[in-house]
Amino acid sequence: MSTIHTFFQHLVKLEIVKETRQIGRARLYKLNSHNPVVQQLISLDNKLIKELADDLVTEKIENRSRK
Repeated sequence: MSTIHTFFQHLVKLEIVKETRQIGRARLYKLNSHNPVVQQLISLDNKLIKELADDLVTEKIENRSRK
C-alpha cells in the first residue's frame, strides 16, 4: 500500500474527508465541512487569502502613487 493511500485512509477515518459516491472502481471524496478540523482549515485559508489580497491591493496602490 502506498504512503498516500495510507495517509488518505487516516483522513477518512478521522472524517476529514468523506466518500460521496463510486463510479466503477473509483471512489470520489470531498472535504467534510461538518468536521471542526476542516472548518478551522477553511477559516485559516480564508484569512490567508484575505491577507494576501489586502497586501496586493496595498502594493498596487503604492505602485500607482509612485508614478
